[in-house]
Amino acid sequence: MVLGINLIFSRWTYRVLADARKGTRKVRERTIWVQDQGKSRESRSTFESVGNFLQEIERAGADAELTQQESEQPQLLQKILCQGVGAACGSTDDAVIYVPKGRYLLSPIRFKGESCKSLDIFLRIDGTLVGSEDFRCLGREETWLSFERVTGVSVIGGSLDAKGPSLWACKGSSSNNCPSGATTISFMGSSRIKVKGLLSLNSQMFHIVINRCRNVKIEDIRILADGKSPNTDGIHVQLSTDVEIHNASIKTGNDCISIGPGTKNFIGSLGKDREEEGVQNVTVKKTVFVGTDNGLRIKSWANPTSDVLCESGVRINDVIYQGIRGTSATKIAVKLDCSSKSPCTHIRMNDINLRYANEAAKYSCVNVLGDTLGLVKSQACF
Repeated sequence: MVLGINLIFSRWTYRVLADARKGTRKVRERTIWVQDQGKSRESRSTFESVGNFLQEIERAGADAELTQQESEQPQLLQKILCQGVGAACGSTDDAVIYVPKGRYLLSPIRFKGESCKSLDIFLRIDGTLVGSEDFRCLGREETWLSFERVTGVSVIGGSLDAKGPSLWACKGSSSNNCPSGATTISFMGSSRIKVKGLLSLNSQMFHIVINRCRNVKIEDIRILADGKSPNTDGIHVQLSTDVEIHNASIKTGNDCISIGPGTKNFIGSLGKDREEEGVQNVTVKKTVFVGTDNGLRIKSWANPTSDVLCESGVRINDVIYQGIRGTSATKIAVKLDCSSKSPCTHIRMNDINLRYANEAAKYSCVNVLGDTLGLVKSQACF
C-alpha cells in the first residue's frame, strides 16, 4: 500500500511516495507522471517524517489491518496529513497534498491557515477516509475534518465515511450517554474554498458546514445517509457570502441544504437568537426534490417563552417562486403561514403547477401580501 504527498513548486509537481516494499521514490509531473529512473531513495524535501512514516505505512493503508490497529492508525494518518499541510503552507507556491486509493482510518484533524504562505492548496483524495467504528472517537469532537481561517483551499475527490449508524443507534436507544456527534467536514472563517467530486457517507451530524466564509464553490458532490438518521443535514451554510452549490446529489435524514444566520451549535431557525444578520440573496434553481418532507421551506422561530409567542421578530419579504412543477403528498402543496404583526410581503408566484393525486393541489395562505403572474394551477393566495 502506498501513501503519497504531492507538493507543487514552480509549476512542477514533486510527488514523494512512501512505499512499504520499495522505500521512497520521487516523481515529478507537468501533465503526466514521469518516474525518476534512478534508484529508489528516501527524500526529506517534503516533510521530516517520511523516514519514520515508512516504518508504519502498511498499518495506515492495508484494509486487513483496519480492525487490528484502529487505536494507532487514525493518529498516524492525522500526523502525516498535518505535516503535509505544514510543508505546503511553508511554500509560497501552489501545493498539492495527495491521498491515493485505499481505505485510511483517520481521527479528527484540524487545519489552521493563519500562517500559511501558499497561494493555493489542493487536497486531492483518491481513496476513502474512514472514521473509527467506536462512535465516541469522533462523537466527542465538533468536527472530523476542520479547516479554520484558510484561503485558497480545494478538496478534490475522495470519500469520507464517518461510520454514523452506531451513533444514530445510540441516540435512538434509551441511553443518556451518547455524544452529540461530529460534523464530517467544515470550513470556518475562510475564503476561496472549493469542494469538488466528494462523497460524504453516514455523517454523525452535519455532512458539510460553511461558517463565516466567502467565495465558496461546492460542485459534483454526493451526500448519503439513512433517511431516518438524526440531524444529518447535507450542507449547512451560515454567516457566509458568495456560496455556490452545483450538481449536488443529497440523500440524508434531515435538511438537504440549510441556510441560516448562525448559532453556536449550527442548529436553529430564523429569529431564534435576538441579534441575527438574517438571510438574503438566495437563489435555488434546476433542482429536483424527491420524497422530502418539504421542498422549499423558509422557517422562522417564534421564540416561545411559557405561553407567550414573540411574532414580530422576523420579517420575510421579496420572495419569488417561479417555474415549480411536481406532485404533492398532501392536498395542501403550498403553505404560507406568516405573522399578523409582521406579514410576509412582496411574495410572487409565477408559473406554478403542483398536483395532488389527480387534481390540482391547494394553497393555504395566512397574512401574505403578493401577486401572481403567468400560469398558476389551482387558486393561488392572491
